[in-house]
Amino acid sequence: MASITPWPQPSSTPQRRVWSAFSTTPQAPTTQRPLASSPWSTSSWLAGPMGSRCPPVSSSRPCSSGPPGGGIVRMTLSLTVIMMEATSNVTYGFPIMLVLMTAKIVGDVFIEGLYDMHIQLQSVPFLHWEAPVTSHSLTAREVMSTPVTCLRRREKVGVIVDVLSSTTSNHNGFPVVEYTDDTQLARLQGLILRSQLIVLLKHKVFVERSNMGLVRRRLRLKDFRDAYPRFPPIQSIHVSQDERECTMDLSEFMNPSPYTVPQEASLPRVFKLFRALGLRHLVVVDNHNQVVGLVTRKDLARYRLGKGGLEELSLAQT
Repeated sequence: MASITPWPQPSSTPQRRVWSAFSTTPQAPTTQRPLASSPWSTSSWLAGPMGSRCPPVSSSRPCSSGPPGGGIVRMTLSLTVIMMEATSNVTYGFPIMLVLMTAKIVGDVFIEGLYDMHIQLQSVPFLHWEAPVTSHSLTAREVMSTPVTCLRRREKVGVIVDVLSSTTSNHNGFPVVEYTDDTQLARLQGLILRSQLIVLLKHKVFVERSNMGLVRRRLRLKDFRDAYPRFPPIQSIHVSQDERECTMDLSEFMNPSPYTVPQEASLPRVFKLFRALGLRHLVVVDNHNQVVGLVTRKDLARYRLGKGGLEELSLAQT
């Protein structure tokens, strides 16, 4: 009579039996390795120094921990990626983004975000997406910078050097005007940047008499691109006394059609032009197309909505 092998006693450690294809007797039991002990598992990397294991992440934990951060700092996409990387599970992406968007929308209804509040407290000249609510009564005449330093279409080199070296002409755009023969009106012809003038002075693009044929052969577009973005200061450009008497024709290098607004234009309209077109300078003209002012980004950023209504920031130290 064949002997019967006793069945092994169960143990606390998970075991796995291996059966032979030619025998009904089970082989020696092998211990199954826990998933958490695998060196490539997430739990093994999160194990503490005493050998404790992190509990499995519940689906409600990322969704419940995201809204406080999204409602305070108003971050949606970046915070969603951070939460997905922390949980190592991409299936939580849509619900996390959904709750973050809800927290942001609800927070925008009641109060500004944390970063916007710090910008207000520090009086930083930051250009917001929309103009202040109470700014409809303001016009471009009230926010523009005056007086404006203008250059003639054919200007002396000495005048250009003095304008760039002056501390009062600290803006980066200069309207180009031309005086008519019959009247003393200086009509707007274009706009030229400070960086363009520095490149023209650096390459000596001026002659004793206006002769643009010589200028075109001596200057190329590559000369402007090579100087970008760190243009040399005006103090590093040497101009002799004889060169100061030369003439520079700005008509070939200026922007002949800059954006302009009448001086009666409202502040929200000026604000939308800056935000939609990414402008840095906006020329303010009168009914005769004369330059009366210049609006820059800093001119718009200094107006904000305070507790007592629309207030103006002091940008002397900014």
